[in-house]
Amino acid sequence: MTEEIVSVAKSTTKYIDDIFYGNIMGEDKVHKDYKSFPVLLKVMKIGWILNDEVGKSFLSSIKTSDNMDYFNIQGLIMVIEYLYMKVKKIQLFFLLPLYLF
Repeated sequence: MTEEIVSVAKSTTKYIDDIFYGNIMGEDKVHKDYKSFPVLLKVMKIGWILNDEVGKSFLSSIKTSDNMDYFNIQGLIMVIEYLYMKVKKIQLFFLLPLYLF
């Protein structure tokens, strides 16, 4: 089984039944390969945080702040997780050899 999203559809209600999966998602319940389930997508526009000087200043001020309440803000948690995923491989590639040798 792969972890790919092969179809996304919007629903106006929280209740999603077999009719929705069949008509909207095109799922055939007879096949055992179909493993669908509803998910909640959270999306933010973070381009200004990454590209503008105001955003970079915002991140820098949070980094130097002693107030840990900033890190309980859901939107900020999402930004930090995104940035960590982008930087993690670079850090491992450049920093890990320094500790190994």
